[in-house]
Amino acid sequence: MNTKKRRKHSWQPFTAGILVVMMLVSGFVYYDHNRVQRPSSTATAEELRDHYRAHQCQPGSRKTLPLADGTQVTLNGQTTLYVPNDYGRNGSRTLILNGEAFFEIPRSRDLFTIKSDKLITTGYGGSVRVRTAENQAGATVHVLNGQFTVKKPTTLPPITSPKCWNAATKSCLTATST
Repeated sequence: MNTKKRRKHSWQPFTAGILVVMMLVSGFVYYDHNRVQRPSSTATAEELRDHYRAHQCQPGSRKTLPLADGTQVTLNGQTTLYVPNDYGRNGSRTLILNGEAFFEIPRSRDLFTIKSDKLITTGYGGSVRVRTAENQAGATVHVLNGQFTVKKPTTLPPITSPKCWNAATKSCLTATST
């Protein structure tokens, strides 16, 4: 009789370990791929330089900016707002935002538009906070009052406020008024 105990080598723990490592690596690669800074789809660098004035707010500070039509914009830190040179003339009220800003927009018959690489927010007046940065994955719009339409720069159907659109989760939540 054989008195030696035979050791059983199981391949299952080894295979499970390899699968866990592969899933972690692929998750990291996917996450890192989505964080790559995308070029702005709203305007080229030449268009911004030639036709817009850039208003920047340094990290850790806020900046209030009055516009020609009476709109008050409060820029949060690390934000750039591009205002066209012809803003307010001929009904032109379109801005380009990279960062976070709060807008108090007087009611007007001319459409007010905030563009970014992820969202286009339009309305005729009210208070709205928009957060959308080129180097971040998500974007949010909080409507405090007024009615705004939020849509992606592609041809998706618009989302009508009063809502809060979160582009990262692709969900819409009811906005709170203060």
